[in-house]
Amino acid sequence: MSILDDHPLRHLDPEMLATKGPEIIDTVMRELGLQDNAIYSAIRAGATPAAALGLDKKHTEALYEKGYDLLQVGDTTRARTVLTTLMTLDPSEERGIYAMAASYQMDGRFETAAQLYTTFITMDATNPEGYLRLGECLMAVGELDNAEGCFDLAREEARRGHGSPGSAAVADQRLAEVRALKSMPGKG
Repeated sequence: MSILDDHPLRHLDPEMLATKGPEIIDTVMRELGLQDNAIYSAIRAGATPAAALGLDKKHTEALYEKGYDLLQVGDTTRARTVLTTLMTLDPSEERGIYAMAASYQMDGRFETAAQLYTTFITMDATNPEGYLRLGECLMAVGELDNAEGCFDLAREEARRGHGSPGSAAVADQRLAEVRALKSMPGKG
């Protein structure tokens, strides 16, 4: 059993969402008399809510920076408020998801953080930072084999030139830590 077994994406029927989700939203919007709303029409046509509202990259960047700054000073609650706004306006902003995951990891809420890091990884699969942080969460809850796999993936992506310059060294360090834990009696 893994903390990722309850990941919300594992319980969604993608076929049902693709066929019924838009239909349900259209019905609600019609019942509210909002089917001709320009913002709703733009979103239906594929625009992010931010774009539909006329916000550009500098606006979403400002939200990310504010959330990041709040994390830097340890204000995870306010950071999550800002990052939730960012993710609502631009769900494709993977840095916002990563920062949101970091806020939960900082608070010791490893299951929630791990689920968010998994979402981040689906959006940026070559970034070793996502694998490193997911591995740290898994290691914190004792899922040493899964953590080791994450650190291996992080190291490989870092060696391919992805991530920050120190990613490979961090991955090597985490691999050594998790392997040391696994070698302890009763841990492997």
